[in-house]
Amino acid sequence: ASLRRLSLAAIVAGCVVFAALAVACSEPASSAAAKPGLGLGPRVLPELDLRPQAARAGRPPAGSPDDGLLLDGGVFRPLPDVPGALQTVHLRNNNRGQIAGLYVDDSDGTPRLRGFLMQKGRVTSIDVAGATATVPIGINDSGQVVGGWVGPDAIVNPVTGELGPVHGFLWERGRVKKFEVPGATTTAPYEINNH
Repeated sequence: ASLRRLSLAAIVAGCVVFAALAVACSEPASSAAAKPGLGLGPRVLPELDLRPQAARAGRPPAGSPDDGLLLDGGVFRPLPDVPGALQTVHLRNNNRGQIAGLYVDDSDGTPRLRGFLMQKGRVTSIDVAGATATVPIGINDSGQVVGGWVGPDAIVNPVTGELGPVHGFLWERGRVKKFEVPGATTTAPYEINNH
């Protein structure tokens, strides 16, 4: 069981690094700061704390570097966490105020990465069936969400640190479509246009 937890922790860490790289590579920080209404989560993601909630020393104060922020009318506002999550990472938002991201859930005793869509205080879970980790990375103005997911067959290469295989998904109004580029070991879209 400890080996299983260790490998799952490696998968979780790999997915968070994958999501951070996709977001960082897709949009320079200088242009991100200039766009009104852009969700500005931390550029370097905080280390995941996978200890049970009761064992944690407490949450950082609102607006600290570990919280997601929204630039709204020239003012940064902290974004809410997913209720019950060990950690919440806000990754992207659209022009309709919807925010896509991921959270660590251990409701069944095993930490897993799940995706979410947040709008007007409501949280909708985005979870690919059979996935050990679901990582939403892009969202368009129609609320379609794209990203990557890994299954129980995923491994972390000890030399390169790459996680694979990573599969792609499109989430729309509660329905998930899985897809892959034939012959690729990683299929993980990080943007989706409005058309």
